[in-house]
Amino acid sequence: MIESDRDFGTFEMFCDKAGCEASETFDTDGDFYRMIEEAKELGWRMFKQDDEWTHVCPNCVEERR
Repeated sequence: MIESDRDFGTFEMFCDKAGCEASETFDTDGDFYRMIEEAKELGWRMFKQDDEWTHVCPNCVEERR
């Protein structure tokens, strides 16, 4: 899940894996595409599942390997 704080231009991404409480805040002046790019660089993975976007933190990505 991604939450946006338009007042501060930040986004917070939460891991969607059951039981994981990881999240990360991105200060990109409200630039959604830059936030996605930064998240990928940090190891977050995003994919569409059943018409919904799923976000997986770097730790959970490593567990799947």
